[in-house]
Amino acid sequence: MPGKNIDVYFASNSSVVTASEMLRLANWMVDQRIKYPRQQAITVGGYAEEGESSPKSLAAERLHAVVRTLKETNFNQVPVQEHSGVYRPGDVSNGRRVEISLLPACPDECCGPSGR
Repeated sequence: MPGKNIDVYFASNSSVVTASEMLRLANWMVDQRIKYPRQQAITVGGYAEEGESSPKSLAAERLHAVVRTLKETNFNQVPVQEHSGVYRPGDVSNGRRVEISLLPACPDECCGPSGR
């Protein structure tokens, strides 16, 4: 089963999840829970752009802001794999983001006790 992804975007030099991005993330989480009640893996990557202030620290702050939301809402059933990094100019159109990848597990016990 292919992974399900969402990017949470941030203002320049900010690690605050805006209300509109929080709503978008919340809607995505609800949709994923309904469609895929079991999880195999979740990977979250926090990113900043090279031109931002202290980009390595900012990327980590963005990562932690989103992971905190996942954990506070009990979205993750499996441990979250975390990483952060800095995009160079021209790498992507908007590197001020956190990327979430969810790999759904088998929907029932047919795949065995691990759900894989």
